[in-house]
Amino acid sequence: MNTLTIDIQALTNNSTLILSSANMLYQSEAYLKTISSGIRQAKRSGITVGGE
Repeated sequence: MNTLTIDIQALTNNSTLILSSANMLYQSEAYLKTISSGIRQAKRSGITVGGE
């Protein structure tokens, strides 16, 4: 299982920074799900992915 780790450091109580960071995290998660879905489909089709 692949793990994405994102460290967010907020030095002020800036809600805009926090909201934009949360949005970025959500988009990253959606992006990774799309990639992993594509890899699963490729494996089902017998395509070698990443030298596996």
